[in-house]
Amino acid sequence: MALDVALPTPPDITNRGVPEKFDVDVLAGSDLDLRREELEAVLRDGAWREGFEEWAQYTDLSERDAELAEELGLFRALDFFWDFETDRLRYVVPAVPEAWDDRAGSDGVPTSTLQEELDDLGRTVSEIVATDYVDWGEGESSDLVWGVESFGQVPTAEGE
Repeated sequence: MALDVALPTPPDITNRGVPEKFDVDVLAGSDLDLRREELEAVLRDGAWREGFEEWAQYTDLSERDAELAEELGLFRALDFFWDFETDRLRYVVPAVPEAWDDRAGSDGVPTSTLQEELDDLGRTVSEIVATDYVDWGEGESSDLVWGVESFGQVPTAEGE
């Protein structure tokens, strides 16, 4: 069942801090190029739309789940950046706030399912960016990105 919701605004990634993966003290004075401005432009130029629409064809979220995720800012909180150390596009999904269970109620998907769906969205968008929008010399597509399982989560505005 395809999800039929309005396209959320692409994430604003140019105002993000350095991902936890990088030790800022060690990187002081280095060329920390996360290519966020370029990535944000690519997202706004169609990669976000393509990725979201592809993801929406297969997601297990209901329309209400997706609308609530949008209200909680979870789509905007996705983070995309270029990992200059490994020459790969990376993404980080936001932590689902505790408010999810209260607002989603018994009809909503569990937090773990929502987290997996956000990870799938991040992966889908990253793959589209890497294959259709940029040519930065990435490695194999199966090794382009990581999600919650191997990287962790960024806090949402509520958890900061």
